[in-house]
Amino acid sequence: MKTLLVALVIALVHCSNAELIIRGPTEPVLAWRPFKVECLLNSSEYTINDVRMEHFYNEWRNVTVDKKGPRCFRPMTAVRGEDKLTLEILFLAPMQGGLYRCVLDGPNVTTPEYTETLNFTVHYLYMSRPQYTRNGKRAGRCMLPPSEIVPVQVQPGDNVEVTCSVSSSENPDIFWYKEGDDWILPSSVLRLESVNAQDEGLYTCNAEHPPSPPSARTSLSELF
Repeated sequence: MKTLLVALVIALVHCSNAELIIRGPTEPVLAWRPFKVECLLNSSEYTINDVRMEHFYNEWRNVTVDKKGPRCFRPMTAVRGEDKLTLEILFLAPMQGGLYRCVLDGPNVTTPEYTETLNFTVHYLYMSRPQYTRNGKRAGRCMLPPSEIVPVQVQPGDNVEVTCSVSSSENPDIFWYKEGDDWILPSSVLRLESVNAQDEGLYTCNAEHPPSPPSARTSLSELF
């Protein structure tokens, strides 16, 4: 499994009396975690007010002031210090990954200067509510949180198929297991044919991939 990243310190070198650096994460970036990127300025000629940070989403956007962009973007806060501009995101969304750069631009800057781009991928793992069919007919989508037990009512002799739907940044490992039994089914689909009383119980679909924590799971209850 490739763990990315990348982002360290990338310096901008130009002929003015200024050095601009973009600094980002040094560990794999996980969705819905706090996130921070910084622009560091070392200059006797310019101030941090002459610096902005941009993120590429279809086009380069000034994320220090631009409130446009995808509605699923989580709130961002730009904090300026004496020689540092910090972009803080409380809950990082997958689409907030990609390219970032720092720009030196302002009233006293003749030509805008750019750092090299900082590029990273956001690792994520989502598990949807299970869908199931009974005797070949869809029995409906369960409108419960993934962490809740989903009751499935069947009759002896029924054929049942339950699909565990997962979306992730990498190919996850998906498997089913039954509580109290020692078998593991390495598949996203659980099939039970001609069910009987011995099939009754609690079934869990587990999906995981590093570096995301293996906590995304859902449970299914077969009841008679």
